[in-house]
Amino acid sequence: MKSARTGLTAALIALLVPAVLSGCSGAAAPANTSSAPTTSASSTSAAPSPSASQTSAAPTPSASTDGNILTPEQRLEMYVQAEKAQTDKVLEQSKGTYKKVVITSEAPGTIIFTYTFAKKLDRKVAKKYFDGMVSTLESVLDKNVYPAMNKVGVVDPKVRFVYLNSDSSKLWSHTFAPKA
Repeated sequence: MKSARTGLTAALIALLVPAVLSGCSGAAAPANTSSAPTTSASSTSAAPSPSASQTSAAPTPSASTDGNILTPEQRLEMYVQAEKAQTDKVLEQSKGTYKKVVITSEAPGTIIFTYTFAKKLDRKVAKKYFDGMVSTLESVLDKNVYPAMNKVGVVDPKVRFVYLNSDSSKLWSHTFAPKA
Protein backbone atom coordinates (compact mmCIF):
# COMPACT_ATOMS: atom_id res chain seq x y z
CA MET A 1 0.00 0.00 0.00
CA LYS A 2 1.40 3.42 -0.93
CA SER A 3 1.81 6.16 1.61
CA ALA A 4 2.06 9.91 1.28
CA ARG A 5 3.65 12.57 3.42
CA THR A 6 0.75 14.63 4.66
CA GLY A 7 2.17 17.30 6.93
CA LEU A 8 0.92 17.78 10.45
CA THR A 9 -1.42 15.00 11.52
CA ALA A 10 -4.58 15.67 13.44
CA ALA A 11 -3.23 13.60 16.33
CA LEU A 12 -0.24 15.90 16.63
CA ILE A 13 -2.50 18.93 16.71
CA ALA A 14 -3.08 17.98 20.32
CA LEU A 15 0.33 19.43 20.97
CA LEU A 16 -1.12 22.84 20.18
CA VAL A 17 -2.82 22.57 23.54
CA PRO A 18 -0.30 24.05 25.91
CA ALA A 19 0.82 21.97 28.80
CA VAL A 20 -0.10 24.93 30.97
CA LEU A 21 -3.65 23.55 31.07
CA SER A 22 -2.42 20.52 32.95
CA GLY A 23 -1.34 22.86 35.72
CA CYS A 24 -4.63 24.74 36.11
CA SER A 25 -6.42 22.45 38.49
CA GLY A 26 -7.73 25.43 40.39
CA ALA A 27 -6.12 28.37 38.67
CA ALA A 28 -8.18 31.24 37.41
CA ALA A 29 -6.18 31.53 34.20
CA PRO A 30 -3.10 30.05 32.60
CA ALA A 31 0.01 31.46 34.25
CA ASN A 32 2.31 32.34 31.36
CA THR A 33 1.85 31.55 27.73
CA SER A 34 4.57 33.76 26.31
CA SER A 35 7.66 31.68 27.12
CA ALA A 36 9.60 29.50 24.74
CA PRO A 37 7.67 26.47 23.49
CA THR A 38 7.76 23.23 25.44
CA THR A 39 5.59 20.19 25.97
CA SER A 40 6.48 19.48 29.57
CA ALA A 41 3.46 18.83 31.76
CA SER A 42 4.92 20.91 34.56
CA SER A 43 5.70 23.82 32.27
CA THR A 44 3.76 27.05 32.07
CA SER A 45 4.63 27.74 28.47
CA ALA A 46 2.81 27.06 25.25
CA ALA A 47 3.22 23.89 23.25
CA PRO A 48 5.08 23.98 19.96
CA SER A 49 3.37 25.36 16.92
CA PRO A 50 2.86 23.08 13.98
CA SER A 51 5.65 22.96 11.46
CA ALA A 52 5.90 21.59 7.98
CA SER A 53 8.63 19.26 9.17
CA GLN A 54 6.18 17.22 11.24
CA THR A 55 4.91 14.58 8.88
CA SER A 56 2.86 11.44 8.85
CA ALA A 57 2.51 8.65 6.40
CA ALA A 58 -1.16 8.48 5.50
CA PRO A 59 -2.09 5.79 3.05
CA THR A 60 -3.23 6.76 -0.39
CA PRO A 61 -6.43 5.31 -1.82
CA SER A 62 -6.05 1.94 -3.46
CA ALA A 63 -7.93 -1.18 -4.25
CA SER A 64 -8.55 -3.66 -1.48
CA THR A 65 -6.66 -6.96 -1.50
CA ASP A 66 -9.51 -8.66 -3.36
CA GLY A 67 -9.33 -6.07 -6.16
CA ASN A 68 -12.50 -4.18 -5.20
CA ILE A 69 -12.50 -0.44 -4.77
CA LEU A 70 -12.47 0.63 -1.12
CA THR A 71 -15.74 1.84 0.40
CA PRO A 72 -15.90 5.27 2.05
CA GLU A 73 -15.92 3.54 5.44
CA GLN A 74 -12.76 1.58 4.56
CA ARG A 75 -11.04 4.78 3.43
CA LEU A 76 -11.98 6.47 6.71
CA GLU A 77 -10.70 3.46 8.64
CA MET A 78 -7.44 3.61 6.66
CA TYR A 79 -7.02 7.23 7.72
CA VAL A 80 -7.90 6.39 11.34
CA GLN A 81 -5.23 3.67 11.38
CA ALA A 82 -2.63 6.12 10.04
CA GLU A 83 -3.53 8.57 12.81
CA LYS A 84 -3.50 5.82 15.46
CA ALA A 85 0.09 5.12 14.49
CA GLN A 86 0.88 8.60 15.90
CA THR A 87 -0.64 7.96 19.34
CA ASP A 88 2.60 6.91 21.03
CA LYS A 89 4.36 9.93 19.55
CA VAL A 90 1.67 12.26 20.93
CA LEU A 91 1.92 10.72 24.39
CA GLU A 92 5.72 10.87 24.30
CA GLN A 93 5.86 14.47 23.08
CA SER A 94 3.23 15.65 25.54
CA LYS A 95 5.40 14.38 28.44
CA GLY A 96 2.63 13.53 30.87
CA THR A 97 0.00 16.02 29.73
CA TYR A 98 -2.28 13.22 28.55
CA LYS A 99 -2.82 9.85 30.15
CA LYS A 100 -4.70 8.49 27.15
CA VAL A 101 -5.37 9.28 23.50
CA VAL A 102 -8.15 7.38 21.71
CA ILE A 103 -8.87 7.74 17.99
CA THR A 104 -12.19 6.52 16.58
CA SER A 105 -14.42 7.32 13.63
CA GLU A 106 -18.02 8.02 12.73
CA ALA A 107 -19.26 7.37 9.21
CA PRO A 108 -19.20 8.75 6.68
CA GLY A 109 -16.10 10.88 7.30
CA THR A 110 -15.58 12.01 10.89
CA ILE A 111 -12.42 11.15 12.79
CA ILE A 112 -12.69 11.60 16.56
CA PHE A 113 -9.70 12.33 18.79
CA THR A 114 -10.35 11.91 22.50
CA TYR A 115 -7.59 13.18 24.77
CA THR A 116 -7.72 12.44 28.50
CA PHE A 117 -5.57 14.74 30.61
CA ALA A 118 -3.30 13.19 33.22
CA LYS A 119 -4.13 15.84 35.84
CA LYS A 120 -7.48 17.36 36.76
CA LEU A 121 -8.07 20.74 35.16
CA ASP A 122 -10.34 23.63 35.99
CA ARG A 123 -13.24 23.19 33.58
CA LYS A 124 -14.01 26.90 33.12
CA VAL A 125 -10.38 27.75 32.38
CA ALA A 126 -10.07 24.86 29.93
CA LYS A 127 -13.31 25.75 28.12
CA LYS A 128 -12.26 29.38 27.76
CA TYR A 129 -8.87 28.31 26.44
CA PHE A 130 -10.26 25.80 23.92
CA ASP A 131 -12.92 28.23 22.71
CA GLY A 132 -10.09 30.67 22.03
CA MET A 133 -8.20 28.02 20.03
CA VAL A 134 -11.01 27.30 17.54
CA SER A 135 -9.70 29.57 14.77
CA THR A 136 -6.15 28.24 15.19
CA LEU A 137 -7.35 24.65 15.02
CA GLU A 138 -9.53 25.45 11.98
CA SER A 139 -6.53 26.91 10.19
CA VAL A 140 -4.30 23.90 10.91
CA LEU A 141 -7.04 21.47 9.89
CA ASP A 142 -7.74 23.38 6.66
CA LYS A 143 -4.07 23.46 5.68
CA ASN A 144 -2.98 19.99 6.78
CA VAL A 145 -5.63 17.52 7.83
CA TYR A 146 -8.51 17.90 5.38
CA PRO A 147 -6.17 17.68 2.37
CA ALA A 148 -4.74 14.44 3.80
CA MET A 149 -8.22 13.06 4.43
CA ASN A 150 -9.28 14.02 0.90
CA LYS A 151 -6.16 12.40 -0.52
CA VAL A 152 -7.16 9.00 0.87
CA GLY A 153 -10.72 9.47 -0.33
CA VAL A 154 -12.51 10.25 2.95
CA VAL A 155 -16.03 11.45 2.13
CA ASP A 156 -17.35 14.55 3.95
CA PRO A 157 -14.24 14.93 6.16
CA LYS A 158 -14.74 16.25 9.66
CA VAL A 159 -12.58 16.24 12.79
CA ARG A 160 -13.93 16.12 16.32
CA PHE A 161 -11.69 16.89 19.27
CA VAL A 162 -12.88 15.77 22.69
CA TYR A 163 -10.86 16.70 25.77
CA LEU A 164 -11.60 14.87 29.00
CA ASN A 165 -10.51 15.60 32.52
CA SER A 166 -8.49 13.01 34.40
CA ASP A 167 -11.76 11.69 35.89
CA SER A 168 -13.17 11.29 32.33
CA SER A 169 -15.61 14.20 32.67
CA LYS A 170 -15.86 16.25 29.47
CA LEU A 171 -13.93 19.51 29.42
CA TRP A 172 -14.60 20.47 25.81
CA SER A 173 -15.68 19.03 22.48
CA HIS A 174 -15.94 20.54 19.02
CA THR A 175 -16.54 19.11 15.56
CA PHE A 176 -14.74 20.89 12.73
CA ALA A 177 -15.59 20.79 9.03
CA PRO A 178 -13.74 22.31 6.08
CA LYS A 179 -14.72 25.83 5.15
CA ALA A 180 -16.80 25.89 2.00
